Amino acid sequence: MLRNERLSWREWHNMKVQHKYIKFVGDYGKLKSMGFEFCRLFASNYMQWCNNETRVWKKGEEVTLDRLTNFEGAFFELYTSIVCWDNRFLRTENLPQHFKALPVVKNRANNTVSFDYPSYRHQLVKLMDDPDARYDLECTFMNTKDLEPLNKLIELGWVELGEREIV
Repeated sequence: MLRNERLSWREWHNMKVQHKYIKFVGDYGKLKSMGFEFCRLFASNYMQWCNNETRVWKKGEEVTLDRLTNFEGAFFELYTSIVCWDNRFLRTENLPQHFKALPVVKNRANNTVSFDYPSYRHQLVKLMDDPDARYDLECTFMNTKDLEPLNKLIELGWVELGEREIV
């Protein structure tokens, strides 16, 4: 969202923004048997279970993906819409042999993601050539093996899209 000139700085600064995230609604006790490793982190002893790039946090009941920090909700919303359309994505062995990674284009300007790398390719290459460019776009590739823990959580119905207000 761009700053609207009609708002004062104080109004703009105090505006609440909705942040989408992956909410964990499953059983923490069963994560270890699914291949997740338990960890206690930081001075507050945050409880976390991790498997590849997927992390389940007890505080906040949140699931994070390492390469998609702050874009998990947007990714999850788009990814599950594709899974509903074609649930081959839930089983990596069902995917075509050439499909080993999912390209994810993150757009920082509007906090969205796209799997349509070819349409962004020209913009991404142009950004690399311009040292003064503002990097609103970033591309990362999610290995299909790294998505397997998330796929399992989706299959079990242990994750859903959540929203919280950020001030």
